Parts: sequence; C-alpha cells; structure tokens
Amino acid sequence: MQLKIFSPMLATSLPNLDTLGDRFWAIEPKLDGIRVIATVDAAQGWVTFQTRNGHPLTTLGSCAPDLLKLGAAIGKPCSFDGEAIAGAGFYDGAGKLMKKDDTDADGIFAVFDLPWVEGWVATDGVPYLDRRKAITDAFDKAGLHSSERIKQVPIFDTITTSCIDPEALVQKAISLGWEGVVLKDIEAPYYQGKRSKAWIKLKGSETYDCPIVGFVPGKGRFDGAAGALLINYLGTVVAVGSGLSDELRLAISDQPHLYIGKVAEVQCQEITPNGSMRHPTLVKIRWDK
Repeated sequence: MQLKIFSPMLATSLPNLDTLGDRFWAIEPKLDGIRVIATVDAAQGWVTFQTRNGHPLTTLGSCAPDLLKLGAAIGKPCSFDGEAIAGAGFYDGAGKLMKKDDTDADGIFAVFDLPWVEGWVATDGVPYLDRRKAITDAFDKAGLHSSERIKQVPIFDTITTSCIDPEALVQKAISLGWEGVVLKDIEAPYYQGKRSKAWIKLKGSETYDCPIVGFVPGKGRFDGAAGALLINYLGTVVAVGSGLSDELRLAISDQPHLYIGKVAEVQCQEITPNGSMRHPTLVKIRWDK
C-alpha cells in the first residue's frame, strides 16, 4: 500500500461570532506539543509519523505498538491526527522528539482526529462527530484507555455559538493546565491542508510565529549563554529575552545551528507603531515548523 501523505487541517483565530451562524461546537483542550499525523497499517505491521510539513518523525517508536492495536481496531489502514507531547516537558523534550537519531524518545501521542480510513466513501465528507466516535470505539475495542503512550484528547463540553464566552473558556483551560481550547464544528468534515472556521483556537493572548535569525550573547549570570533570541517580525529584528530557560540559553549558545532558521512562537503586549514588539516573551520553539 502506498503511504498516504496528509496536510493537516488548521484552526483559525476567533472571528466575529455573528459570522459563525447557529452551530454546535465541541470543546477540546489545546495541547502544547508537536502536530503529527500517524499512518497505520496494522495488517502489514507498520506505523509512520509525519510532522505537519510532511517530514518523517522517527522518535515516537514507543508509541507504535499501541497505535498498531488502535489501527487493528479500526480494521483498515488509516491515519490519526494528534499532538506529540514530550514526556519530559516541552522545553526539555520537544527538541529530542524532533531529532532524527533518536528512535525512542520519551513522548506521548494524543489523538484527536481520524482524517483517513481506507475505503471511506468521501474522506473529506465524514462529520467530526462520526470521526471522533470511530476513535472512541477503537480505543474501547483495543482496551487502550489506560495506555501510557497514546491518549485520546477529550471533548469536555459541547455548546452552541450563542454560548461561546471566549474569556471564560480560556480561563478554564489555563486553570486545567492547557494552552487554550479548540472549538470544533461537530458537523464539519476534515478540510485537509486548509485553515477553516470549522476549527477555532482560543488562547490566552495573541502569539506570532517568527523565524529565528540569531542570538545576543548573555552578560552577567548569563555569561557564556544566550542573553536573547533575535527574531524577524515582518522585516523587523526583535530581541526576545524573556521566556528562555537557563537550559535553553545554554543550548542556543552551544549549538546555534539547531535554532537559527527555526521558528519561535512569541507573545507580546502589543505591536508598536514602528512595527516592533512591546515586551516580547518566548512561548516555545516551534520544532514542527
């Protein structure tokens, strides 16, 4: 069987609620991980992992046995959409998950969608709730709800458009240790490779994905480490000194080639009139971009 390459469906930021119409939405936690598509052929005994850009990911080998059981419960070759979560914590573990020479990193694969099953009549026409039910049934059949390596991302509520309270949802998410929430239209199909209003992400504040172009050497207690990352925000170079752990500062200084050219997710108070950022803070290195 030929490997299926999928570009994952993408969420959009909250638009004007009046433009959404009267719909029902499932609420999922927004997890702090690396977006991954896992394609499984249980009959042939293989699992492949790809990042959102289609690059192979070889470090989730410990998740493969349980994914094979999950695929066997589906009964046909299929692909699961989810987040690879570093067991050691994002800053300490995400980089290890992205390395090519480590085939068994400490990671968990959290499944939240089923974009493809061989033989489905219209892959992009199956409603969200039907895809989610297929995942739940497979976890039940395979007895995997207590698995330490693969998890099913929960739906913790279903609401109508008129009941969406963005601030309250974000505060609840933060209190539960999540990055935010994702609202998903329960009747929407899986729009492969598209950013759609059928999935809406809510986070505590707006963030920006910016390429890393360098770093500023540290001084004082940061002597010998990175004092700040330099990012390119729409043509303006911005120094980001907040949000970097001591370990990350040392890693950037010791191996800058692993970071320069990567993408940093940066939060800031506001964009200044001259196009820079006020009080920028590093949220995370986006190893998946």
